[in-house]
Amino acid sequence: MDSEAALYLQAYEDKRYKEDNDFYLYEEFAEALEQNYKHTWDWLVTRFHDKVDIAMFTTGFDDGMYSSFWGLDENGDPACLVTDFLIVD
Repeated sequence: MDSEAALYLQAYEDKRYKEDNDFYLYEEFAEALEQNYKHTWDWLVTRFHDKVDIAMFTTGFDDGMYSSFWGLDENGDPACLVTDFLIVD
């Protein structure tokens, strides 16, 4: 996600958690993720609350700690995102 989405999600999560301290943000996406389930992983691309675009995916049964890298165009704007699942040398 970009910084705008991160700020929006953090503010949303903080607000909801103050209303209900059992709130868990992942539950907002769980059902939609499951609709795209493939063995050991699922994915989702959505517009959240008509405010921010989000692309997310699970990483299977491993530890879930993988580096991601943004590729920028000649203007310094994001052009691609690559997540290394420990296969890039």
